[in-house]
Amino acid sequence: MSQLLKYVWIALAVLAAGCSESDREDGNSVSGGLPGVSGEVSEGMVPATLDLSSNGRLTSAAGSQAATRAASPDETAVGDLWMLQFDTEASAEGSLVHRAYIPAQEIVQSGMAVTASVMLRESASCVIVVVANAPESFTVSTLPAGTKLTELRARTFAVSSTTGASLPSDASVRLPMFGETEQIAVSLVGSQSVSVKLTRLVSRMRLSLVNSFTSGYPLLELTGVTLRNAPTKIAYGPLTEHTAYLGDVYPEASADNFRDYDPVTTGLAGSETSYLWYIAPNRRGKGTATKAEEKSALTAPEGQGSYCTYVSIRGKVFHSAASSGRDVVYNVYLGANNIDDYNLWANAAYSARLTVTGFNDDQLEVGYDGFGITVGPLEGIADNTITGWHPDTGLDYIPKFLSFTPERIDFGDAESPEAQKVAFRINSKWRFSYTSGDRTKVIASSSAAANTDQTGGGQDEPADCEVTFTPVVYKAQSGTPVAGTRYNAVATFSTVGGSLTATRTTLFLRTVPTFYGEPAVSPSSGTIPRAGKELTATLASNARWSFAVTPGSSVSQQADVYATRSLKASVPANETWSDRTVKAVVQYGESTKEWSYTQPGMFISGVTISPDPSDGIPGIGATYTVGITGDCGMVAVRAVSDGEELARAYASLDKPAELKVPVNGSNADRTVVFQYQENGVWKNFTQGRQVPGYGITGAAVSPAGNIPALGARYTVTLNGLLPPEGVGIRAAVDGSAIATGQVTASGRGVTLNVPANAGTSNRTVTFEYWWFDKWIAIDSRTQLPKPDITSATVSPAGDIPYAGGGYTVTLSGVLPEGGVQVRAFANGVLAQATVTASGAGAELTLPANTGLSNRTVAFQYLWNGTWTNIENRKQWPTPRITGTSVNPKGDIPYTGDRYTITLDGALPQEGVEIRATSGGVQLPGATGRVTTAGTGVTLTVPTNSGSTSRNVVFEYKWNGVWTTMDDRTQWPTPAVTQATVSPAGNIPGEGKSYTVTISGVMPQGGIPVRAYTGGSAVASATVTASGSGVTLNVPANNSTTANRTVAFQYQLNGTWMNIENRTQLPKPNITSATVSPAGNIPYGGGTYTVTLNGLLPAGGVQVKAIGNGTSTGLIMSSGHGVSLNVPRNDDAATKTITFQYLWQGTWVTIERKTQERGRVRVIVSDPMEFNECASWIRQHRGYTLFTQQRFDPKGLFWGEPGWDTTNKWIWWDEKLIWWFSVADEYGIGFSGTYDRSWIKNELPRCAGWRIAD
Repeated sequence: MSQLLKYVWIALAVLAAGCSESDREDGNSVSGGLPGVSGEVSEGMVPATLDLSSNGRLTSAAGSQAATRAASPDETAVGDLWMLQFDTEASAEGSLVHRAYIPAQEIVQSGMAVTASVMLRESASCVIVVVANAPESFTVSTLPAGTKLTELRARTFAVSSTTGASLPSDASVRLPMFGETEQIAVSLVGSQSVSVKLTRLVSRMRLSLVNSFTSGYPLLELTGVTLRNAPTKIAYGPLTEHTAYLGDVYPEASADNFRDYDPVTTGLAGSETSYLWYIAPNRRGKGTATKAEEKSALTAPEGQGSYCTYVSIRGKVFHSAASSGRDVVYNVYLGANNIDDYNLWANAAYSARLTVTGFNDDQLEVGYDGFGITVGPLEGIADNTITGWHPDTGLDYIPKFLSFTPERIDFGDAESPEAQKVAFRINSKWRFSYTSGDRTKVIASSSAAANTDQTGGGQDEPADCEVTFTPVVYKAQSGTPVAGTRYNAVATFSTVGGSLTATRTTLFLRTVPTFYGEPAVSPSSGTIPRAGKELTATLASNARWSFAVTPGSSVSQQADVYATRSLKASVPANETWSDRTVKAVVQYGESTKEWSYTQPGMFISGVTISPDPSDGIPGIGATYTVGITGDCGMVAVRAVSDGEELARAYASLDKPAELKVPVNGSNADRTVVFQYQENGVWKNFTQGRQVPGYGITGAAVSPAGNIPALGARYTVTLNGLLPPEGVGIRAAVDGSAIATGQVTASGRGVTLNVPANAGTSNRTVTFEYWWFDKWIAIDSRTQLPKPDITSATVSPAGDIPYAGGGYTVTLSGVLPEGGVQVRAFANGVLAQATVTASGAGAELTLPANTGLSNRTVAFQYLWNGTWTNIENRKQWPTPRITGTSVNPKGDIPYTGDRYTITLDGALPQEGVEIRATSGGVQLPGATGRVTTAGTGVTLTVPTNSGSTSRNVVFEYKWNGVWTTMDDRTQWPTPAVTQATVSPAGNIPGEGKSYTVTISGVMPQGGIPVRAYTGGSAVASATVTASGSGVTLNVPANNSTTANRTVAFQYQLNGTWMNIENRTQLPKPNITSATVSPAGNIPYGGGTYTVTLNGLLPAGGVQVKAIGNGTSTGLIMSSGHGVSLNVPRNDDAATKTITFQYLWQGTWVTIERKTQERGRVRVIVSDPMEFNECASWIRQHRGYTLFTQQRFDPKGLFWGEPGWDTTNKWIWWDEKLIWWFSVADEYGIGFSGTYDRSWIKNELPRCAGWRIAD
């Protein structure tokens, strides 16, 4: 600044106070639910309630309020919440493990309380963070799981406000808030209510400026008030004098982190003006000034002068009417006091009243006398409260707590804990009440009555007060709650009297003690039966306890209200052979009590058996009943002989065992010993002698007689006592078995299949059974040798003629009696006879083959019931033709083709000749021979080199005569004599249709034609008759800049031949379209020129203007324009005029312009008649003539360049205002909807007024 600044003597009154906060407490549970969640709670999750208010100064913002922007933000409203849970069990830094978003509609306000229901994760130690009105969403993508609590506190968000009307933006309707609990436990036991203290993350400054020099001289004219060095970012961790995690200075000392708010330049006239700014907190520290006059950038903390927040007040001082005035600047540095503190804390409201009392020419920057800012408990409540900010009532008396302790009292879980005190210093009357929790479970009595006004201190004489709280005593009696249950109660202390109410809270906690009586067990001692017993334990308690028996079961009693309960445990049976000790134990808390018992083991006193085996055991075996006496479970018993266990069973005291001694399968006596098992040892208790048990009394073979040569089936039957596995039998020749079997039951026959005698002489077959290691003969039989054929022949040799003939079959070898049948067979018997002696023959006469194909004739003889092949012969069919075919079908191409001739029927062995002829002459090379019916032979028809078609005949030769099978037409060789394209000339860019005509000899199927360019066909067709034409539609040339060559071609003999080439011009296109003149359209309309550039089609391009009627035109060439007329707008609203051109059937928009709404200009000759006419209009038409103003003679509308800003038109309702300006005349406007015709017809009734247009 070049000129000296004026020094101002300022008298001011200042009030600065910090915001209060609600009480913090550890996590205690109450039932509740997560918003939007119903049904069962997920495992490990705990429903809880966030208690966000205890004195009603916090409000819940309904969802519909979020869109409303008042003049300033709602400082008490909570619009929405983010709940963030940080686990601190491993580290105090915390780790983000759970989050929840609560919208405004799920934040509940009931009376004074604001609460929200959430789900918390069960945790031994955690910190709950709540961010209200957050400027961002804390989703996983923005705040990942595992984020540290320290990282969240240091996280920042940007401040975009340029005026300080609100934060973080000027449009913010609510202020961001942050709160966190101490480390708490989230448990599944008891109620869960979490009180979170929210802190506004911004500061507020209210300034009242008193100007004592607004009349006379010296005169101080204020020109601007600006708040400078406002921080541009805010940390989520509240920046207060108590927090150190953001460093010694914050934000960092960089110009990028600060901005100046927009200066206030209006409303500065008058003796007193007020200003309000919301500011991001600023920690700069303390400076070196020792009095208010020295507080400036020069005395700020070292290196921080450029970053301290201050208010800059600018003005001009005039000492006389002729004085030009001198600039003055007053820089007022903010802070927690008026001398050396430069800090602005979060949640603190600062206010100052400044009075200008004089001037001095000596100082650049000035402090001010009496600038006294103190940061005290706003509303009497300590820092970080969620209650409302101070309403800035100046220096009025404020009831408040000057000190308060403690905020939390935990009586613990002792049976009868000591009473504790809440002490505070206060400058008013006071009272307290229980605002949440269950007081009856926590507080038994207090030294002061709740809900009753109490005597405290005064405004100038605060008093020290205290209340003693005696906790509830819990005893070991019926109904005492479950041990460990934690109850809470909140006592809210409040001031009484004054314009405001300050509150403080104390959280009381009481844990139910653990009570155990003396345990007892029934029976208390003695012997337990070997079979086991159930024991009963009894104990009075409100905690968990258990009862266990060893060996045996264990049970537990879960914690419940105090009562006497019993548990039962079972001792199992002693299944051992020795006595044992049983112990019963009751575990209760850290104590145990034990009882001991004796349980006897098993024993055997005697064994009985019936019948007595010593009297002898039958050889076929017997069943014995074994009984046990004594005290035991199941006892194994058995019978053994020579170490082999013959039988085993199990006996018990109430059920004897059945031992089944099996048959003695040997041929000698044996001794059987009977035993029982005791404690794993086998003991003998009796024995007996058993005689042999098996024998054969008879054996037979049936049927009787010699055995046939081919073998037969014989039944072998054994009688007597057979062993279980049976007795082996066989048929043997010379000691070798030829058939075997097993007889398993006396009198039951078993069949042996004696095979055929393959030898040439008789043989003896012996039937036997196996008994005690040797074969015993039953019977012997004679078996004759087996018949056999050694050779078989058929004569004469060779294939059989189709007419048949006689054939002789001869057999040699051993023939059976009656001879052997022979036959000729082909899908049935053709002939049959019998050969009666070896070497003799039998005659077979075969018939003719009347079929169409060869057949195979089998010569066979019948042996052992089966026809056996001697040999197979082929017999030819009777020759004849049954059908013919020539393929492929259809006319023959001029180039010739290959054709397959097929003959069906019975062909002679030498086959059948075939050929193709034309005009009775065989075509060269077109001959062949078919040797197999149904199999085709190929004939090649040569090219027809003539100019006319010819008839080709296909024939076969039968019995010396050529017979026609088929005849076909063969086309001549094609040729093109002329090819033309019409119309002539180059091809337009947008494409065109062309006719291609072909003359000459046409091939079968016609001649393909095409239009060809750029390596591909763009159009194609086929000419099918000489002299006829086809149409090719050549498409548009997609290039908008280059010609292309299109070739018209026909295809003959596989080759494309050029007819002619044509040039196709580029495709039409529009490169630019403009409308002139530029700018919006006056309400009176006008003429506008539309110009198109590019390659236009031959017929030109249509253009139009729509929106106020329709105006059309046609542009024929590039760069030329056409005029479109827009008519006058007679409506009270603006219109949108759209300029367009028609391109390929679609209207394309060039530009949209706004046409001003219609206006009426009224000329007023005599300004003095204004009021009289305005009264007439109001009485007769209901309109209000609302303003009269002399206008600038330049004739400019308000706000346009050149307008005289000292004579501003008052903007009333932009829909209804019209105006004009001519020298020495006046403009008028009407409120309400006007009727243009009425204005023109009725308004001239006012004398001296006329309608200008």
